[in-house]
Amino acid sequence: GEVAVIDVEGQRVTDPLLWCHMCKMPRPPRAGHCMICKRCVLRLDHHCIWIDHCVGKDNHRSFFLTLVLFMLSAGYGVWLSLDSTCPGWYSKRWIPYCPQAYSTSSSSLVFTCCYYTMMVLTAMSGILVSQIINISWNMTGREERVAIRMKTHKVRCCGFCVYTDKYDKGCVQNWWEFSQKPKHEKPAVQMV
Repeated sequence: GEVAVIDVEGQRVTDPLLWCHMCKMPRPPRAGHCMICKRCVLRLDHHCIWIDHCVGKDNHRSFFLTLVLFMLSAGYGVWLSLDSTCPGWYSKRWIPYCPQAYSTSSSSLVFTCCYYTMMVLTAMSGILVSQIINISWNMTGREERVAIRMKTHKVRCCGFCVYTDKYDKGCVQNWWEFSQKPKHEKPAVQMV
């Protein structure tokens, strides 16, 4: 195949993984091709079906903030709804215990919606934890999957955390860089 030579911070990098076979052009390091959007995305994390867009360098912070705010607002909504439908529910050992929940149709609807919202929140918390871990180690979801596939990953926390040291600058520096607005520079790309 073709080889891409890319100038990365003053160093020439030759790597067949930097050539996108779908777009037929070189791509910068950490970029990935999205099969759904049919284009390469800088620092591709994943394609989110809920926002129908790729999560990458330009919108990863917004995606993370949206996820956090959704979790907080949905959790608060469940708390308020259960508090009005089942007063004192938080003092019980088992949250679904609420004998008056099905006394009226409106309270049963509220209780059922809260129950399903808690299931969604449980699933979303897994996504949030995954994002927090990846940001802490300066990895993307795509890099995590590629490292597992190529067997270049390391495992921590009894196999729960997968990471590589390739871009890790320490937890504090990784979060600092993540919190900054992305710079829009054009990478120097040459085809050889």
